[in-house]
Amino acid sequence: MNSKKILPIEPRQSRSKKKFEEILDSAEQIIFQGKFNLTFINLSTYSKFKRASIYKYFPSIESLYIGILSRHLKKFSELLGNNFKGKKNLDLSLCLNIYIDLFAIYSLKNIHIAEVISMCDVISINKSSLNKTSFVEILLSCLDQQEIKYSQEKLKLATLLATTILLTRLAENKSINPRTIAEAKKATLAYLNTP
Repeated sequence: MNSKKILPIEPRQSRSKKKFEEILDSAEQIIFQGKFNLTFINLSTYSKFKRASIYKYFPSIESLYIGILSRHLKKFSELLGNNFKGKKNLDLSLCLNIYIDLFAIYSLKNIHIAEVISMCDVISINKSSLNKTSFVEILLSCLDQQEIKYSQEKLKLATLLATTILLTRLAENKSINPRTIAEAKKATLAYLNTP
C-alpha cells in the first residue's frame, strides 16, 4: 500500500477542518465503545457522514488510525512541553521521570486508544516514512531544548521499553499502578546506564 493511501488528507478550509475533526471524534468514539470494529460502514453510520465524504479525508482505515495518532501526539507534545517550560538545569534522569509519569497519566486518560499509541513508537523505531513524529521524538525535542546530551538510539530503545511496560500493564489490568511506573523508570535508567 502506498503512503498516499495510508496518510490522512488534512483539509485547509475551516469548514472542512471541522468535518475532519468530527470524523476523527466519531472514530475515537467507536474505538472507545468497543461495540464494533472501526470500519467505514460503521464510521459512516455513527458519524452521519457519507462514506464518500470520509474517503475524501481518509482513504483507508490505516489513515484513520494515523489521524487519531497525530491528534494525540499534538496533545502530548503540548503537555510535555508545558512541563519542561521554564525549568532550568534538568538532567536526563529527571526528564525521563517526567516523561514516563506523563505518558502513564496520558495513557490512562486515553485508555481507549492505548493500542493506537503503542503502534506509534514501533513505527518510528522501524524508521518508517509514515510517521516522522512519535512520543519518543517529542521527548528528544524537549531534551534538545534543555541542551541535555544523550545517545539517540539508546534513548529511543529505553523509552520504548518504558512505554511497552506501561501499555502492557494497561492492556492487562485497565490501569497502571505506581509500582509499574517505578518499574518502567528503573528499567529505562538501567538500560541507559549499560555500556
